[in-house]
Amino acid sequence: MKLQAIRIRRNPWLTALSAAPFALIPVLVALSLVTGAPWIVGIPYLFVLGLVTFFRAWQTKPRAIHDAVDVEVEGGELRIDRLRVPRGRVARAELLPRRPNAIVRVGLRRRPDEELVLDDDDAARDLLRALGFDASQTTATYRLRSLALVRYRWAPLLLIPLIMLATALHVPAAALVLPVTLLLILPLFLVTGKLVVGVDGVLVRWLWIREFIASRDIVRVGQFDLGSRRNNVRGVELTTAKRTIRLPVSSAWQGTDDTTVIARRIEDARALAASAAHVGDDALLFSRGDAPMRDWIGRLRALGAGATATLRTAAVPPEHLWRVADDPSQPAMKRAAAAVALAPSLDATGRVRLAEIARATAAPKLRVALERAAEDAPDDSLEAALQEIERE
Repeated sequence: MKLQAIRIRRNPWLTALSAAPFALIPVLVALSLVTGAPWIVGIPYLFVLGLVTFFRAWQTKPRAIHDAVDVEVEGGELRIDRLRVPRGRVARAELLPRRPNAIVRVGLRRRPDEELVLDDDDAARDLLRALGFDASQTTATYRLRSLALVRYRWAPLLLIPLIMLATALHVPAAALVLPVTLLLILPLFLVTGKLVVGVDGVLVRWLWIREFIASRDIVRVGQFDLGSRRNNVRGVELTTAKRTIRLPVSSAWQGTDDTTVIARRIEDARALAASAAHVGDDALLFSRGDAPMRDWIGRLRALGAGATATLRTAAVPPEHLWRVADDPSQPAMKRAAAAVALAPSLDATGRVRLAEIARATAAPKLRVALERAAEDAPDDSLEAALQEIERE
């Protein structure tokens, strides 16, 4: 696959200029040694200023340079003009929705990210598919800010009764406010979370929270803004039939904002889930009933292998099982059962296909079951994975 693109790279002069505060540190040291004046007290301030300016310049790429390049993915290698990157060095690739063009951001291991401007979304998706990072091929993981910013914004108000209590007991308020803030409240707002987006839905992880929202349950994907200009928090808003879930992504002080990127990825996953070929109940001939789990696994294996002579049902075509395993609208247990039924008859190509379905699945327990089916794991391993799904 070969495409024409525009490569966005950092302006080396402005990037170097953003690190100018670091260059002033040895100057202050020399002045302190020569004059005896305490110029070195300014070193911490210059260090912090240098970190902030360099970080923002690195993230935002001011006055970036645009170069026309040829992009090619061939033979397990990504080629951007003269740059050659082995496929294993590509850590991620994602679509940055812009108009009128589309931008693909390619994250590389031990190298700065590459941003490539393509003609339209179709060209961008072709590149993502060639790299193996399309929404239909794998999950995407993003970092979230603390969920306390949207779920526990009232937490600082707990300081008020503590201060009142300290005052009533004639205890200096400062003696309580500082340790309580540092030990209880601040960590709550500083711990980040993770969001995993798959075709089947999204998985939210933060401290004690493990929450999965299925694609079929998401009615709308939007964005939100909270707080004032200096304390602004932006994020993705998922609306289901029962409630609204807000996921904080960025704040005003950050140089980049992936809110639109994440919202677009979830929309793409929902579209894929909605377009999946749904399977009717007549094809779901592997319900467990009251059978023990180990017996059910044996029956599923026999069903997938076509050994239906002792069953009171017609043989199930493999394509029906594939459609169940690959359909995000189906319950997790039915998808896992279809994968187990497929496992005995899979060739190398089939195992790769089932492994790709697993990589595109966000639900962790279902993903494990699909992976073990793709590996044709022993019955005890499959039983443990299915029992985990059953407990949900």
